[in-house]
Amino acid sequence: MKKITIGIFGAGTVGGGVIEIIEKQKSKFQKLGLDIYIKKCGVRNPEKYRDQFSSSIEWVTNINDILNDPEIDIVVECIGGIDIAKDIVFGALNQGKPVVTANKALLAAHWDECQSLSTKNEATLAFEAAVGGGLPIIRTMNTHLKSDNIQKISGILNGTTNFILSKMDTENVDYDEVLKEAQALGFAEADPTADVEGYDIRAKIAILANLAWDTSVDETTISTKGISKITLADFEKAHKNKATIKLLATAEKKGENIKCSVSPVIVPYSEILGQINGATNIVSIQSEFLGETTIVGQGAGRFPTANSVVTDIIQISNKI
Repeated sequence: MKKITIGIFGAGTVGGGVIEIIEKQKSKFQKLGLDIYIKKCGVRNPEKYRDQFSSSIEWVTNINDILNDPEIDIVVECIGGIDIAKDIVFGALNQGKPVVTANKALLAAHWDECQSLSTKNEATLAFEAAVGGGLPIIRTMNTHLKSDNIQKISGILNGTTNFILSKMDTENVDYDEVLKEAQALGFAEADPTADVEGYDIRAKIAILANLAWDTSVDETTISTKGISKITLADFEKAHKNKATIKLLATAEKKGENIKCSVSPVIVPYSEILGQINGATNIVSIQSEFLGETTIVGQGAGRFPTANSVVTDIIQISNKI
């Protein structure tokens, strides 16, 4: 039995889900030959979590308590944001420790540095959960599409905006009202700017483009338009053409040029994109040998995203 010791940062929506899955599935992982054990968890307020999870977890507030612990085999970053997360990810990689992160903002902003540190220190950097939540899009690109030539990537990669647009489309409810509902249900943050203005999906398409073409897209140069100006009148026009409106991210390579964009588009109901509603995500990849590969599933939420993190942990554990 191989014992894998985890140090995780964050016990909120995603981090808490990771802890729950690891604790619940412990016997299943043992059948795989892995005894996955969470030794430490970094949080701002330890008292908030002590009664929610296993008493064996040591709760810490100093990131170095995890980074400098020689017993920790894998560092997991689930706090979000960039500044502190960067210190965590860079710190772990510099020590040669494998890192699993769900942090799309950090990856999009510091792609070159993350990849360089991973390579230099021979430390795996896994980020399945950073794009598409529970969708196995990163793994698919790194395995089944590795020998292929990807030509175009497109998809609905933000559950919040798709929930809002779906409600506007099917229930004839205006944007402001649906946004309040999305916030009440936990789909949208109190400050929804990153989602509704397209910045979240912009970071995700930049990551996919970087991975597909071994490049470094500056996300700030991507043409980005959100959904905050979409009205019911826009949907009425789309309905006349038997179509709806979706926030679509695309990345396409033509020759040596790579073009990425984020924008609301009119999509016929007859197309699969027009049938994706609620918080569901979809990614379509066009490639030379496989043609079109489409992945549909839960693109956000506690357990879909946490499951992707745990899957990365298992894959790394098998290689240690």
